[in-house]
Amino acid sequence: VEDLVEKLRDHTNLCV
Repeated sequence: VEDLVEKLRDHTNLCV
């Protein structure tokens, strides 16, 4: 699950 959260966080950072 950490991998998914990390990927999601990366995407959010890019979106922001």
